[in-house]
Amino acid sequence: MDKKRVKKAVAAALIILATFSPIWTMKLNAPLYGKKWLHVTLYSYKVEGDIKEVNIVNHYVGLREINPEEMIELKVAPIIFGILDVLSLIGVAVSSERFEKFFWIVLVLTAIGIPAYLQYWLYNYGHDLNPKAAVEIEPFTPPVITITPNKVGNFRTISYLDIGYWMIVAAMLLYLPDGVVRKLRKSRATENA
Repeated sequence: MDKKRVKKAVAAALIILATFSPIWTMKLNAPLYGKKWLHVTLYSYKVEGDIKEVNIVNHYVGLREINPEEMIELKVAPIIFGILDVLSLIGVAVSSERFEKFFWIVLVLTAIGIPAYLQYWLYNYGHDLNPKAAVEIEPFTPPVITITPNKVGNFRTISYLDIGYWMIVAAMLLYLPDGVVRKLRKSRATENA
């Protein structure tokens, strides 16, 4: 098996694993929880974690309930990831530079689209507040990625793109078109000369 096909096989394995791995995680903590952090983890096909507890807390500040069964994203994302899985397997089977460039663009768009869509969703979520909530807070936008804890009311939040997302990024890097790789090598050789 040639080197390029091995890279494509590794990329396919990463993409298939990403389909069943966490894509994004948010952790929340407030003084009443002590050292315990609540967490919500998003996969391509489900949301898991302390959803019930988070919904109770969110109710008091007027945030809508997180109900995985009503999330259109959890109906669409499995289809998108299924298409990525099939394309990655086609990539291993065929030897076409045109397909490789096409699939690389698909992976780049996926790597950009996931955090962009998450940020859009979080913006809407933090700005859709019930005005009759027990505790009034200003509309807010939780960031997709936090370096240090973010503060919302008396809660601290930490959020990050999880292993499934980084598997897609790694697959995208494995699919870098040859022309880009050559330019990078040439640029590095020039810098070292």
